[in-house]
Amino acid sequence: MTRLPPAVAAELAALGLGGAAERFVPPAAVAEAARRGLDLRARHGQGGTKVGLARAASLAAGDPQTAQDLRVMVAWFARFAHLRGRGRWDDAANPSAGFIAWLLWGGDAGREWAQTARHPET
Repeated sequence: MTRLPPAVAAELAALGLGGAAERFVPPAAVAEAARRGLDLRARHGQGGTKVGLARAASLAAGDPQTAQDLRVMVAWFARFAHLRGRGRWDDAANPSAGFIAWLLWGGDAGREWAQTARHPET
C-alpha cells in the first residue's frame, strides 16, 4: 500500500478529499436496520439498487465506513427524505420499496449517525 506524505494527506483532508485513515464503525442499530432491509428485500423482491445493497451488506457486517462513505449516506438520505412515511411506507405485510431502500442505508439510525459521526461537535 502506498502512503501519501503527511503534508499531502493533511491538505487533501482539509479539502474534504481525505479521510481514508478515519473510519467510523456503524452502531448496532444501523447494522440491524441494514440487516432488516436485506431481509425485506429478499422476501419482497423490491427496494434498493446495487449500490444500496452493497452499502447494506457493509453496514450489516459492521464494516468501518470512511468519512466519504458518511458524506454519501448524508446525501442519499437528503435526496430520498421525501419518500419517508408515504404510502404503505412500513406496512408489515407489504412495505414500500422506498422503506426497504431506507433500511438498506441504515434507516433512521443510519441517517442520524451519518449526520453526526462526521461532526462530533454538533
